[in-house]
Amino acid sequence: MNFLKTKIFLGYQSDVLNPKMKPFIYSKNKIRHFLDFYKSIVYLNKAAQYLKKSVSKEKKVLFIGTNKKLRKVLSEEATRCYSFFINYRWLGGTLTNWATIKSQTNTLAYLENIQKTKAYINLTKKEKFSYYRKLVQLRLDFTGVKNMVELPDIVIVIDPKKDLAAILECKKLKIPIISVIDSNDNPDLVDFPIPINTESTRIIKLILRILSNSILRGYVLYLKSRGKK
Repeated sequence: MNFLKTKIFLGYQSDVLNPKMKPFIYSKNKIRHFLDFYKSIVYLNKAAQYLKKSVSKEKKVLFIGTNKKLRKVLSEEATRCYSFFINYRWLGGTLTNWATIKSQTNTLAYLENIQKTKAYINLTKKEKFSYYRKLVQLRLDFTGVKNMVELPDIVIVIDPKKDLAAILECKKLKIPIISVIDSNDNPDLVDFPIPINTESTRIIKLILRILSNSILRGYVLYLKSRGKK
């Protein structure tokens, strides 16, 4: 896909600029800022190479994106590269209070297993409804991290405004953050900023595919290194 055709370089309105984004701005007109296309590619490649190298050393990645338009593609890309994801809502303390969240994922696994037992069959209709309602909510919140036994080594964020709370938790725990950013975002909040037009779902999908492919390449290198031992 031709990056220029995706309009990856289109920034936000010209009257809304985070001063810290000036190094990533190429020009502007009366309507909007234009991101430096070259820097977009350079920083995307930097993040992709970091992912490949890290995953080759058995590092685990968590994708975060609770934007409704991108929930499906985020879960698909995370799943295809054997990573974890949160795409429904961000619960405060998901990472900083991981022990409590892990107890919830354990409850999810327990409730899913109950369906296969006689104990579930013998429940009353009211009990089954209560069970089902709890199961649905837990699946929405924790399906993507059900098998995550410890904190991730790297986090990928696709909406730094909506998921700012997640970014702040990662910073507190010193977990490296890869995130797309637009001309009105603060690049200092993340470790690997990728300056792009974040208003375009098409571009976000493309970025997710590139990053997930890098993770897969790292995973292949990891498997090869294990085979040599």
